[in-house]
Amino acid sequence: MTRIHYAVAAVATLSMSASSFAADSGFFGSISAGRASVDTGFSTSSDFSVDDTDTAYGITAGYRLNQYFAVEAGYQNLGESSVSKAGAGGSGNGYGDTIQLQNNSRIKNETDGFNLGVIGTYPVNASFDVFAKLGVFAWDTEYTYNGNVTINGTAYNGSGTVSDDGNDVYFGVGGMYNINDRFGVGVEWVRYDAAETDIDVIGANFVVNF
Repeated sequence: MTRIHYAVAAVATLSMSASSFAADSGFFGSISAGRASVDTGFSTSSDFSVDDTDTAYGITAGYRLNQYFAVEAGYQNLGESSVSKAGAGGSGNGYGDTIQLQNNSRIKNETDGFNLGVIGTYPVNASFDVFAKLGVFAWDTEYTYNGNVTINGTAYNGSGTVSDDGNDVYFGVGGMYNINDRFGVGVEWVRYDAAETDIDVIGANFVVNF
């Protein structure tokens, strides 16, 4: 089985398991913002200039099956990263070895997508919860290039854009402070896998329970 199959199986299994509980159910929504860090795979040595961090944000809606399990779906914008190759001699591979960058070339990556997953929560006390999440991330990534680059085995020269999309997994952990029964604020770390590239997001979110 691939990672995407394991994720789908996990989502289905946890959702069915959660249905055996019955308490504290209801809809919720959240907005989040944080810092995305992209594992470009390019080294800052050998004349490469790497900008691998950017602002990320998202909006999520979900249903709390009980105080321990919830399902979520949302949109996530993971920002952009860029790599430039200056000088003469050599080339380099990155972004999961799907990109080869030649001399005096630049490539920019922008990724966003939709997520669907489950959240497992443990109430530490009446005011504070810790949680973990796992799900499927349907991503779309756009590469904007200048110069001589190879993207997914195809060589490009000049300037332009190339798009790619697919499905991979995301997972993360965090903590939530419950201001009251209606509102909560939290922090989380989430890793998204997109186009053979790991994107880590550390951020804060604001939750409204309905």
